[in-house]
Amino acid sequence: MIKILNKIGLEGHLPNTIKGIYEKHTANIILNGNYVKAFLLRPGTSQGCLFSPLFFNTIAYVLARANQQEKE
Repeated sequence: MIKILNKIGLEGHLPNTIKGIYEKHTANIILNGNYVKAFLLRPGTSQGCLFSPLFFNTIAYVLARANQQEKE
């Protein structure tokens, strides 16, 4: 995902911010009033994440452009 953002010209703070959101993402659970040990979440976009539509559209755009260039 970060490679695609860089490929379309987005560099600097935005890709680094997105990378920070999705890398080494952890979760904590409270069970019966006690905190369970934090655990790592699997990579991917979280359900309800506001970035999901943006990522989908960006990646679809890059794939469509690559497909169009391949046909030419």
